[in-house]
This record gives sequence, C-alpha cells and structure tokens, in this order.
Amino acid sequence: MKTLTEISEPVSHRPLFSGQAVSPSLNDGKNPLTSFRVLVMDDNEIYLEQLRRMLSPEVLGVDHIELVTSHNPVTFIDLIEEQRFDLLLMDFHLPRLDGLKFLEWLTTSEHSNQGVPKIVLTDDPEIPNKVRADIVRHDAKILFKYGDPSNVKALVWDFLRIKQHPMRSHQKVS
Repeated sequence: MKTLTEISEPVSHRPLFSGQAVSPSLNDGKNPLTSFRVLVMDDNEIYLEQLRRMLSPEVLGVDHIELVTSHNPVTFIDLIEEQRFDLLLMDFHLPRLDGLKFLEWLTTSEHSNQGVPKIVLTDDPEIPNKVRADIVRHDAKILFKYGDPSNVKALVWDFLRIKQHPMRSHQKVS
C-alpha cells in the first residue's frame, strides 16, 4: 500500500482543526464527533478551491473535519482504496474516468469506503433522466456545481449529523 508521500499527484490535506466552537446541534456532549473525513475530487482547480473554502471548519462551524482533495482521478481512486472517508464528493465528468462506471466500481468493488455517502457534482444541467436515475441507484446525491453553494454545505451538514447521531437518522419523525 502506498503512503500519501509516495503518491506523485499533489493532494491537499486540511488537518483536523481544534479550538473552534462546535455547533451545539452536532456536539451535545453525549456523542462527540472525533473526526469527519471528506474526499473531494474535481479536475477544475478553481472549483476545488471554492469547495475547500466552503467546507472549511470555520465556514461549517465544526471542529473536526478533514478535507482531502485531488484533481486527478487516478489519485482519487488510490485514496479510496488506501484510506477511509466519511463522505465522497466527486465531479461527474472527469478526464479518463466515466462517472457512472466509477459509481458502479464504488458500489461493487471491495474497499474500505463501501457504503460511504456520495455527492456527485456536475455543471451539466442536461444530464438525461436515465443517467440521473443510475446515479441515484448507486446511492449518490446529485448537485449542480454552479447552483446555490449552500446546497453542498447543507448536504455535508446532514452527513455530519448522521455520523454524530447515527441512531437519530433511523428514527421516525413524529
């Protein structure tokens, strides 16, 4: 297994931050969130930097989030095979990587990220309904890159809450 320093592709890491206020809705003292690792893949460096800022601990208001980002699909796959993440955000249209085939690989291959929530990002509003259905069939959420940025933040918050309180996510709302 390769270590991060052996991967030739530069990968940006945002270490766990401490000393910042944690939202009371996520940290009630009963089940403290110790870490939340997000792997982000996009070949557009500008959008990747926007995601880094949007998902920073300061913006999300959480203490323990680590962002690992890559703009290279090969490195993205290596990271999925070698490390465990709590959430995967990925561009749907990538060079040398078919988004649907990749989602199928994520679903059917053995790796430590089986069942991890996935958010598929796209700048293509014309994705056919059949392709959308296939994305959803692979348990992924679809978001448009240049829509309301609060949508990405809201979905990440939802996944943070689920990790913080897994039993509450299965309880019925009365």
